[in-house]
Amino acid sequence: MSKLIIKELDEKALLNLSKDKDVVQTLINTKGKVIKDYANKEMQELIKYLLKISRFIGIKEPPELDILQMLGQFIKDHWGFYTLKEIDSAIYLAITNNELKHYNSLTPQLLNELFTTYKKKRNKAVFLYRKECELLYD
Repeated sequence: MSKLIIKELDEKALLNLSKDKDVVQTLINTKGKVIKDYANKEMQELIKYLLKISRFIGIKEPPELDILQMLGQFIKDHWGFYTLKEIDSAIYLAITNNELKHYNSLTPQLLNELFTTYKKKRNKAVFLYRKECELLYD
C-alpha cells in the first residue's frame, strides 16, 4: 500500500496534470486525515455520514445504529487508508456511472464493491502523478 501513499503533492506535477481535472481532484482528495486514524468523535461523524448516505442513495430503511457502527468499524479496519472525501468520491463515482445497486441495504459487500471500483481510479491517478514527478525530477 505504501506505493499508493503520497506524503506531499508537488504543485508543478499537479499543474502539468491539470488538463485532467478528475485526476487532480482524486489526488487532492487523498490529503487529509485517513479513517484509520479517527478517534471516537470522528467515528461518530462517520456513522452519521453513513446514515445520511443511506438516505441519499435511496435506502428506505437505513441500518440500525449498531449496524452503522459495525459498518464504520469495517471501513476503518479494511479501507482505513481512505479519507472521508475519498469515501464520498467512491459513492458518487458509483452513482454517476450507474453502478450503485444497493438492493435497499447498506452492507459491507456494497462498500467493498464501491471502494474497490474507486481504488482503480485512485491507483491510476497516483500512477500518473508519480510518472509526472519522474519526468520532472529524474
